[in-house]
Amino acid sequence: AGAEISPEYEQVPPEGLSQVELPFPVPPDIIGFEVKGISMMPVYQDGDVILVYREQHRPPTSYLGEEAAVRTEDDRRFLKRIMRGPEVGTFNLESWNAPTIEAVQIAWIGEIYLIVRSGSIRRMNERDRARRRRQELAHRAMQGDELPLKSADGLQ
Repeated sequence: AGAEISPEYEQVPPEGLSQVELPFPVPPDIIGFEVKGISMMPVYQDGDVILVYREQHRPPTSYLGEEAAVRTEDDRRFLKRIMRGPEVGTFNLESWNAPTIEAVQIAWIGEIYLIVRSGSIRRMNERDRARRRRQELAHRAMQGDELPLKSADGLQ
């Protein structure tokens, strides 16, 4: 949100530049971006994950007034609000805390599918780890990996 994704990183492996682990399945036609920067605060916080459709489904003008991930014709990527530009075929990209990027041509728009807040990701991952730990302990107990209990008379 605060900085563009630099074009020199375009030659990336299929798994992307990095991965954010979410404790729920994501449809195959969805890609995610982790928010870095403050230009879209307070709406988007650093660490939020924005899940967007991999393919653009509508014409660019139908996204006017909406926030989305965008790739400009000169290969810059942003999370911004899309507004009408000064000339036909151009768009202004608005931020909450940064100057508007004016008169850009858009090559791709990633419509937002879901926003996952950074605090929610942390809490979901903590709950998932705790659930897995409980399952592991229950499995060990069923397999006899636990220490045997002594009866009141000292026998096992």
